[in-house]
Amino acid sequence: MAYPTITEKYGSLSATGFAKEAVFGTPVAANTFLPMLSNTMEEDPGWFSPHLMQNLRDLQVYNLYGEAKFQGTIHGPIFPSNAMEVMVASIGADSITGWGVYGTVATPSTTTLSASTAVGAVTFSVTSATGFAIGQQVIVGSGGQQEARLISGLTGTSVTVADALSFAHASGDAAVSGTTTTLSAPSSVSDTTVTVTSATGITVDTIIQIDVNSVSGTKTSEVRKVTNVATNTLTLDVALNFAHASAAQVTIVTDPYTHTINEQNTLASLTVEKNIGGFQSLQFAGCRANKFDLKAPVGNTAVEMSMEMIGRSVAVLDSPTEVSVVDEMPFVFAEANLNVFDTLRTEVSNTAISIENGLKETYTYSNFHGPSFITPVTLHASGSIDLVFDSLNDATYGDFTRMANGTLGAFSFSLIHPASQGTITVNMPQIVLNKYSNDLKMEDVVMSTLSYEASRPLSGTNQYTIQATVSNTVYLPY
Repeated sequence: MAYPTITEKYGSLSATGFAKEAVFGTPVAANTFLPMLSNTMEEDPGWFSPHLMQNLRDLQVYNLYGEAKFQGTIHGPIFPSNAMEVMVASIGADSITGWGVYGTVATPSTTTLSASTAVGAVTFSVTSATGFAIGQQVIVGSGGQQEARLISGLTGTSVTVADALSFAHASGDAAVSGTTTTLSAPSSVSDTTVTVTSATGITVDTIIQIDVNSVSGTKTSEVRKVTNVATNTLTLDVALNFAHASAAQVTIVTDPYTHTINEQNTLASLTVEKNIGGFQSLQFAGCRANKFDLKAPVGNTAVEMSMEMIGRSVAVLDSPTEVSVVDEMPFVFAEANLNVFDTLRTEVSNTAISIENGLKETYTYSNFHGPSFITPVTLHASGSIDLVFDSLNDATYGDFTRMANGTLGAFSFSLIHPASQGTITVNMPQIVLNKYSNDLKMEDVVMSTLSYEASRPLSGTNQYTIQATVSNTVYLPY
């Protein structure tokens, strides 16, 4: 017998790509790739054969097809920007009204807080207010608890912001402001040009931030690249998503750019491309994230994420999309920080976060076998923490007492590359510990495992179950 003529394909040449869809179920070419560990997305065509009695002993006669399913789990490290569309699509949306993308001021006015601030504060004191002005943006804090606000009042070294702060900040934390120019005329949604009071310092390829954020929704910042300068008229690489008033701040910015991912009732759909050995691809359209898990264990392993995706249809690509991976590093446990119940917990050895969107597949008479609708009907955030046991009832480390008393507290988990090369932060303003256990082993230190559940606060500044911020080199919204 002759040997087969098949040319083997290498698993190492496989890849997984993603792209956000403009229209649910309409596939688009992958524009971001995740260096993956595995991808189990496949088609189940919904084959069945009814068991019918017709004077035959054959159990299956008719080959029928019912509800087709297109689903699986993708697993790999988490990066500052590679495949970040998936995390965004698991929570909600980037750059909603009042929460636009903002950058790092190229020529900042930098000072520090001269006193600590509490959650919900609308005023704070700085060491020096030189360079600060009403209408400008101020960035308070750093890393996972950095937040940007609109300056609405300024008296000496006392700064008032339009919206309350979401985090507590210590005396000595950074406070940064700055501006370059202003709009000399209002801009509209979909504009690709803006007119500024002065274009001094702005050239082709300059990145500018237009406007500042106001969580109340009156202002929304946007970052764009300048592709042409004609006197004081700037041409932008991508049309604006929001309207901006005359005199809105315009600032030259650089990376990292910060994205605030807010939970939404409607989730974006993605096209997921499963590249098989660099030879062919399965292109799954209309995919939504049913479950997103993030795990940060200690050890010689990258921090990992896994995404359980459910899609609407699949097609074969004989020519896979060219794979392009952003040159950046995945996160490791030594770059993780966990702040829970207002305490930075340095004795943690593993943190797990799970987001479940309760996807409901609805099949209709639409002349194809895949689901017509894939709807996120619920949102559930939970997880667990493994840490070195210290005490059952200590004021700082007494997690057993917190569980027994039903204590509610905030949860903030951050991954921060050195030198601001990328940051991811997941915030849950209200969690409760629902399970506590101690692992007792003869040849090990005592470890505790805490399971937690997140819920949405009924009052206060942060009325959401989960929110994330991402700072990276991507200046356009996800």
